[in-house]
Amino acid sequence: MQTLTDHEKKILELVKKHPEILVNPAEREKIAKANSMTEKTLRNRIADLKRYGLVDSKGVNIKRTSEKEGIDKTPTDDSVVQVLWNRRRFLLINFIAVSVLSVIVSLLLPVWYASSFTILPSSAGGDIFGTVGGGTGALSLIGLGNTSEETNNYISILNSRRLRERIIDEFNLRSLYGAEEIEDVLDQLEANTDIEVSDEGALMFVIYDRDSIRCKKMADLVLDELGKTSIDLKTKTGIRNQKFILARIESLESELRESENSLRDFTLKHNAYEFPIQLTESVGQLIGLEVKLAEAEIAYNVAESTLNKDSPSLRVFRLQKDELRTQLKELKTGWDEGSLFPNLSEAPDMLLAYARMKREIEINSAVLEFLYPQYEQARLQEARDEPSLQILDFPRVPQKKAKPQRALIVVGSVTFSFLLASFWVLLRNRVWLSAPIERKAGAA
Repeated sequence: MQTLTDHEKKILELVKKHPEILVNPAEREKIAKANSMTEKTLRNRIADLKRYGLVDSKGVNIKRTSEKEGIDKTPTDDSVVQVLWNRRRFLLINFIAVSVLSVIVSLLLPVWYASSFTILPSSAGGDIFGTVGGGTGALSLIGLGNTSEETNNYISILNSRRLRERIIDEFNLRSLYGAEEIEDVLDQLEANTDIEVSDEGALMFVIYDRDSIRCKKMADLVLDELGKTSIDLKTKTGIRNQKFILARIESLESELRESENSLRDFTLKHNAYEFPIQLTESVGQLIGLEVKLAEAEIAYNVAESTLNKDSPSLRVFRLQKDELRTQLKELKTGWDEGSLFPNLSEAPDMLLAYARMKREIEINSAVLEFLYPQYEQARLQEARDEPSLQILDFPRVPQKKAKPQRALIVVGSVTFSFLLASFWVLLRNRVWLSAPIERKAGAA
């Protein structure tokens, strides 16, 4: 539907008054000159009116003219629904054609089947050092624990080139995919596989193939290879950990023997069977002798000031004082080898040496106490051969096709084509609406 310009309305009125100008060139030229225009301009405008359906060879189409005049009173931009309704025949034909074509195409597309398996990674890890520092439970809660790491290991195995080439060779996918280059076959195989990890941590692997039986066999092969590779990697990890721990244990045992021998020699040399206790007793004895010596000196000084120099009592006080000094000197500077009290003059160095030897022994013993269970765990891991996969769902022979989804293809194609056709209709209508304005500008 078109909106006429003032110039086209004027031509339409001339046709109404002089219908002969439709078929008579001479009369058309006469009327054109009378209205200050050329015969060519008048002829072109009449052609436009004929194209609009407003006039025919017999004259003005009164019915269509009345419709157009009514339309001219409406706004220039028709509603989208009205425009589409006026082109409903074109849209219907397009809808039917695309529907039929999409159904045919979907039926011609090859059918693909899907077989899958679901595994739940075990909480027990392959690396024994995962338990260092107090377990993995807390780390698993934030995605850094052993479970998440094991899931990543499984995904890496499933995406490995070795596994994919194993599938290609086993099922002759070069011939099935019609590709000679291994890289092209690998790309197609990758496109026909899918790996998903659920929120609960379960890992699902899906593989597609045109044959349902072969599809199930391919999934079985992938599951089998995943289990073997996982066990092999864990076994190698156990061997590597076992060798490392064993070497460390041997080194610590050697260091521990040296420390124990040094402590033994120190004990025999200084009679230091319980050196801290012996040193405490020796210091206590030293303090007691100092107190007694002070008392003896006071008693001797008092006796010296009151008694005769040759007095036996004064001689006793002097002997007591001298004996205490001798004992105190021996305690500080040297002691009998058979004594259990250490030499206080050497006490700081002896105490330092004793503390260092005890510390080395305690540290090496603590590390060995930790490493021995780890070594046994590594040995068990090396010998372990049972499957480490917790399989929730085994591969099955698919009974229904996985793709193509014909209904989705048909609905999507029809919807897209309808939208595209509607856009074309609206765009075409917009171009036709702007044509009279351009013609009016050209006539001016």
